[in-house]
Amino acid sequence: YGGAPLGADGRALKYARGLGLQMQKVFKVRAPENFTVVLKVPKGMMRSAIQGFPKRTDKLLDAIAKELEKGPQDITGRKVSESDEPEKKGADFALMSRKFSTSGDCIRCGKCVEHCPAGNITLEEDGIRFHDHCLGCLGCFHRCPKQAILYKGSSKILHYVCPLVDESEIGK
Repeated sequence: YGGAPLGADGRALKYARGLGLQMQKVFKVRAPENFTVVLKVPKGMMRSAIQGFPKRTDKLLDAIAKELEKGPQDITGRKVSESDEPEKKGADFALMSRKFSTSGDCIRCGKCVEHCPAGNITLEEDGIRFHDHCLGCLGCFHRCPKQAILYKGSSKILHYVCPLVDESEIGK
C-alpha cells in the first residue's frame, strides 16, 4: 500500500477468493504512493517511501519463507476472515474504470492490457475498453508510454513509475 492501506487486505481476500484461492494471512508493507488520480503526492514523500523499500520487502519475504517452513497455521501475519471482505457500499474500485478514457495519443500498444492484473482492459477495434472489475492499482494509468490513459478526462494528473520496478517482471 502507499499512503494508507484503505482496506487493501480485504480487497486482496475478495480477489483471491474470486480466483478460487484461500488466503489465510495478510502482511502489509508500505510502498511508494501511486494513487495520484485523487491527490498529488509530494516528491519528498515518494523518495521517503522508496528509501528502504527493498530492505523492508526482503525482510518480509524472508520472514514469510521461514514461517512457511513451520506450516501455514503458524504464520504470524494478521489472520483474515469473512469480515475483512469489503462491502459493496464502501469504496468500489470497479466503479473507477468508468472514469478512465484514452486520449488521441493512444498508440494501441496493449501495454495496459498486458499489465492489468484483473484482466479489466481489452484492446478492441475502436480502441481500449475498460470493464467493470478494476482493482484500482492504476498500473495501466502509470505505465502507459504515451500517458494516453486519462482519469475523468484530465491529463494533468501525475503519472508515476517507481524506479525500483523492473518492467520485465510485471505480471509474472
